[in-house]
Amino acid sequence: MALMSSDLSNLNGAEEFQFFVRSGGILIGTVTLININHKMMYAEIGYNIGENFQGKGFATQAVRQFVAMIFSRTALRRLIAHVAEDNIPSRKLLEKIGFQQEGILREHYIINSKPTNEILYGILRSECGTPNA
Repeated sequence: MALMSSDLSNLNGAEEFQFFVRSGGILIGTVTLININHKMMYAEIGYNIGENFQGKGFATQAVRQFVAMIFSRTALRRLIAHVAEDNIPSRKLLEKIGFQQEGILREHYIINSKPTNEILYGILRSECGTPNA
């Protein structure tokens, strides 16, 4: 099994999947699918958009397309995302595309040497109107 791939048609072929986000031919970020649980059919998404491109809708568009692609090309039934409690733009992005807040993980990560609460978000295939792959 490969460590990383971009071929979602073979979900068992890698431990994580990464795609590049471009605008006008310029690399502006990435979206990833990680922590895939094949038995329970869920995985975690992550995303990162360069600072100069934040606040312009690129992340919303990229994550929306990524979620649609995952649900259309795989049998995954659920996606989750962890977001630092004070990362309001990222929380709003997830909520805008249909993710729901499911819980809080108290002091889950240490960010800038400070224990930080993480908000757990989730979205189900059935909430996206995407049939099984």
